[in-house]
Amino acid sequence: MSIRIKTILGIALIETLLLCFMVWHGLAYLEQSNTAELDKRARTVAELFASASTAEVVTMDLATLESTLSILSREPGLVYARITSASRGVLAQRGQVPEGEQGVRSSRAVIEHEGVELGWVEVGFSDESIAQTVRSARGKALALSITGILASALFSSVLGYLLTRQLSLLAQASERIAAGDLSHRVPVRGRDELATVSRAFNRMTEELDRSHEELEQRIRERTAELARANESLTREMAERRQAHRDISQILGAVSSMLVSLDGENRVRRLNRAAERGFGLSDELAAGRNLFELRLPWEEAKVAEALERCRAERAPVKAGALGYTRPDGSGGVLLLSASPMLAEGPEERLEGVLLLLEDITDLRTLERQLAHAQKLESIGQLAAGIAHEINTPTQYVGDSNVFLKNAFRDLLTIIEAYGKLDSAEACKSPEEHEARRAELRRMLADLDYEFLMEEVPKTFDMIQDGIGRVRSIVLAMRQFSHPGDGTRKGVDLNQAIENTITVSRNEWKHVAELETDLDPNLPLVVCLPGEMNQVLLAIMVNAAHATADAVAGTQNLGRITVRTRQEDGMAVISIADTGTGIPEAARARVFDPFFTTKEVGKGTGQGLAIAYDIVVNKHGGSIDFETETGRGTTFFVRIPIGAREREDGREG
Repeated sequence: MSIRIKTILGIALIETLLLCFMVWHGLAYLEQSNTAELDKRARTVAELFASASTAEVVTMDLATLESTLSILSREPGLVYARITSASRGVLAQRGQVPEGEQGVRSSRAVIEHEGVELGWVEVGFSDESIAQTVRSARGKALALSITGILASALFSSVLGYLLTRQLSLLAQASERIAAGDLSHRVPVRGRDELATVSRAFNRMTEELDRSHEELEQRIRERTAELARANESLTREMAERRQAHRDISQILGAVSSMLVSLDGENRVRRLNRAAERGFGLSDELAAGRNLFELRLPWEEAKVAEALERCRAERAPVKAGALGYTRPDGSGGVLLLSASPMLAEGPEERLEGVLLLLEDITDLRTLERQLAHAQKLESIGQLAAGIAHEINTPTQYVGDSNVFLKNAFRDLLTIIEAYGKLDSAEACKSPEEHEARRAELRRMLADLDYEFLMEEVPKTFDMIQDGIGRVRSIVLAMRQFSHPGDGTRKGVDLNQAIENTITVSRNEWKHVAELETDLDPNLPLVVCLPGEMNQVLLAIMVNAAHATADAVAGTQNLGRITVRTRQEDGMAVISIADTGTGIPEAARARVFDPFFTTKEVGKGTGQGLAIAYDIVVNKHGGSIDFETETGRGTTFFVRIPIGAREREDGREG
């Protein structure tokens, strides 16, 4: 239904309702007012008649009453009139009182005389005149209403046309614009609200047309940008795929084992080295918990490294751990764990990357290098050791020559005594006395008393020389023996004595040696051969530093060796009065192959290996205090209970 029809019907309906209400209200008012007027007339007539008939009722002048009623009956519309006495009933009457008094408006007035009610007058008027008046008014109102409704319909039609014409134009324009014709404009007539709406509609259409053009331009630009972005994305995806292939190839070529884990310790990826190292394929391991795989390694150390890495959100170096290779042989892995953090301000932990380096061969080389360095140290000491052995050997040889000559002289004396005691030699007392005198001369010539005094001393000297050689040989044997890699209780004081013996020729010409060894120092569980190597390296360095300090003088320096217990640690201090360590070299003292000595006096491996032995293999510490020109003191601290930092084997 169009707005025009709705407008016409709406106005017509409103007009009809208003007219009906007005007609109904007017007719009701007309009927009510006429009825009230008729009631007033009846009441007035009754009261006048009652007032005029008071004397006749008092006197019972019935003739006059009849005459008065006759006059009253000529009143227009009067239906009946009646005078009734309170004591005698109806006195006079004109007309019949209708039953129910339908169509009659009645009124009653009391007849009084001096306050006494004598009777009453009753009159009734017909209301037919009112009905005729209402019927006449209803007909006129109906004709007027029909005329008004028709006029209203005509007016509504004209008004609807005028109102909806502009709306129709707007509707048509909207349809054309909706169809895409943004160039269409609505004709504007007049200055009313619809004209204002039409002008606003045209402005809106112009803005829409301009916005559409701008949108089209933006779409073209954005399409071009998307095309470029798509091209760039395609290129980037290709580059990422290539980078992924390159990374996969690199990871596959890396000799270290890489194990990528998610936040729940589930395996994401194993590289080829890890597959070979554990004998496990990446497909079988992916998605499974790392510890459910039961890999042949020290799980406790791996779990500790993972926990530390997640807690600290930083790379963790867990050190070495033992594991079993797929061929059943034992090996050593160097483990480090690095967190994988998501990009963004929160840096959420997404997983952990385990890097495992098989250092079994490296540890073998380290042991060989350490042994070679130990042999190198012994080789450098060989000349001094040979001299140390040669000195007791020489006086053992000299003593042996002395004993040989003494033995020959003693044999001569024994033979002389034998001849003196033989029966053939004792022919006469004189001859016997001559033999005794000859024997006394022989004892004097052979210096018999000297022999009796010196031979026991010579035996003691030989025993001392042999013991000296034996101690040197035993010390050398302990230093040169590669060891079986077994930790055992070691008397560090005895180890220091052996070191002093082996290195004696290095320090005896340049320093006095002083020891202050704790006699209550318990046995320390360690690797004996490697601990000897640590002590020897520090002693030789102390001797060389002292030699540099006293060079060109007749003075001797001092080397002091002490042992003590401190907080469950065995502490060894070796102090010298040498040149001290230059400040520029202090940070590199324990670096491999770093040395300040001249060529031929060392390779720079001694302290580096000592650091590895003390710190990495025994869980101890090694540090120093130094003052240039005053000397250096090295402190070696070893746990008496022997904490192992890596695996259960040596190295």
